[in-house]
Amino acid sequence: MNCEMISLAFPPGALKAAMPDVRSATKEDPHLRGIFTTDFGNINEVKLLRILDGATDPEADPQDPRLMKRLGDTGATLSADRYRLAPFSPIPLPDVHGNVYELREYVVQAGKLDEVIEAWRLPFIWRAQLSTAIVVMHSTSGKQLKFAQIWAYRNYAHRALVRKAAAETGRWPPPGGADRWLSQTTIALLPDPESPLR
Repeated sequence: MNCEMISLAFPPGALKAAMPDVRSATKEDPHLRGIFTTDFGNINEVKLLRILDGATDPEADPQDPRLMKRLGDTGATLSADRYRLAPFSPIPLPDVHGNVYELREYVVQAGKLDEVIEAWRLPFIWRAQLSTAIVVMHSTSGKQLKFAQIWAYRNYAHRALVRKAAAETGRWPPPGGADRWLSQTTIALLPDPESPLR
């Protein structure tokens, strides 16, 4: 299954006023699964998670001006990455999971994606019992090969407890990451009240 993450970056101070336009622009999108604002990491951004079900959708193409046109004069810049779900990934479905979501993106060394998927397969099943896994995916567009996950937590305290418990067992993170990653990024996402995932 294919999915997409659209990033809308707003000038400082412009995000709050732009959110009604974001909600209006995405309201009729049948592929939409998440509307998130960034809380730390890349701030002043909105992340839109979309499931494409193998279809191509020109509305999601960053070269297509229609989404930006619907957003009006908000000053936003748009970028998008296409992804394919990992074989063991859950399928993101509309539901209520928590007040904080975490997007973790790793840039994978060339030729290492198959190793990453195999290394994660069994540990992921155990880790997903500690907090809700929304999606695990790898990019199919862009110059860098990204391996990304989204996790849901009740709040930041819950995130800290889960991560501490996972690390103390020695079962998480999966082994060999340092030999496969070029970089690692984490971004806290806050679900919008009108997000299908929240």
